[in-house]
Amino acid sequence: MKRLSNKQKLILILVIAAVALLLQYGAHQPFFAQVLVTVVGAVVALTMFIGMIKTLRSGKYGVDLLAILAVVATLAVSEYWAAMVILVMLTGGDALEDYAAKKANTELKALLDNSPQVAHVITDDGTKDVKVDAVQVGQQVLVKPGELVPVDGKIVKGAGLFNEASLTGESKPVDKGVGDAVMSGSVNGDSAVTIAVTKLAKDSQYQQLVKAGQGGREYPGSLCPAG
Repeated sequence: MKRLSNKQKLILILVIAAVALLLQYGAHQPFFAQVLVTVVGAVVALTMFIGMIKTLRSGKYGVDLLAILAVVATLAVSEYWAAMVILVMLTGGDALEDYAAKKANTELKALLDNSPQVAHVITDDGTKDVKVDAVQVGQQVLVKPGELVPVDGKIVKGAGLFNEASLTGESKPVDKGVGDAVMSGSVNGDSAVTIAVTKLAKDSQYQQLVKAGQGGREYPGSLCPAG
């Protein structure tokens, strides 16, 4: 049987809560409302706890564990509406966390897809296309109109507008000229510029953002190391 997603669990809990409300206040059957919430709460708490066993064995815990214990405790003393509120908060939090993780993965994929791959290195014979990983500090690179800046550097020739939205969130292009720093991953405007490389590709601002995004995926918000 396919496991329910956190979003589906939230919807199920909300439906159960609505049915329980109708039973208690519409049909005046508080006993059946209590039985419904108690059974559903116990099943959800049990399934979520089983899913956390591996995490607990690895020496990590999270607020979800405390919430599950709270559900069990409220059910044990027949405070079934309190248990339902906790279940809504618990499944709602997990659903929001899934949404945030999905959005972060989408943004990280966009960063990876747009990662600069080639640089036009200026040589005595003109320009030569090389992989960004091979570009050295001090070399001069030509950035053509509409291209991504391949590495961090400073403008030594030309001027133009640079779109840094993917790096800073600022949608308005920034006007830059000789002596100004430009970040890898920003988009050049309508004018070609020459930059002097100040950082290797692996140390660039763009790659730091990618690494930060990848690192964030390894540590879910609801979990933290024990001790």
